Amino acid sequence: MFMMLGSADKAGSGGDKILKGWDAIGWIRPYISEKSQPNKVELFMPLESLMDKRILKELQKRFGNRLKSLKNHEQMVLALALTENKVNHERLRYALPLHPSDISHILQKLTKLGLLVSDGHGRGTTYRLSGGQDDETLQANSETLQETLQAKGKTLQGLEETVIPKRMTRDEIIKKILAFCSEWRTAEDIAVFLHRSKRYITNEILPDMDNHLVLLYPQVRRHPDQKYRSKTVNEKPEAENRPL
Repeated sequence: MFMMLGSADKAGSGGDKILKGWDAIGWIRPYISEKSQPNKVELFMPLESLMDKRILKELQKRFGNRLKSLKNHEQMVLALALTENKVNHERLRYALPLHPSDISHILQKLTKLGLLVSDGHGRGTTYRLSGGQDDETLQANSETLQETLQAKGKTLQGLEETVIPKRMTRDEIIKKILAFCSEWRTAEDIAVFLHRSKRYITNEILPDMDNHLVLLYPQVRRHPDQKYRSKTVNEKPEAENRPL
């Protein structure tokens, strides 16, 4: 109908141009996600580089010199697993200009090297980053954070009862968040840890902590997979890194 009115191009004519444009800039390729609860199809168009210096720094921190021995596409798989929490074969087919068999080989290699951890079987297999050079406790915490909210609540329940008081000043809440976010945390993780609502943390607390926290997706503050980490001494405040 829109084509007949002269208000639309031929269906799909701009898809290749979009992909070429994203590839030319070096951004993460756009991709489609299909969900069943509720039924919807989402188009994600990330505005950040897959091999951003910040991402490479985080991978270097996790895996040390082992990262240098990997080929470019192997590093890209790890970078994608870091930014999206987990990946699968189908997702990588959209993200990388490789044959499916080459992608399978890379996933098998990274899993054998202990850089990726697989979950599931066959087409449903997903992959996430291993704990790298972290100790077993940190690795266990990282795995727990990728489970459901119920699992997170059970894991942190004892910590909440013994450390987190029911009443805290705003400054006390901020100090607790900075200590808790020594590694990447979601707003949901922070809310569970502090025994506060996610809406309160997202709308009332986090916006005032731009100078203290680093965002995993600085260009898209409301990214569904947004995470936060305490800023180190040498890192610039988030506001300075934000594009104009």
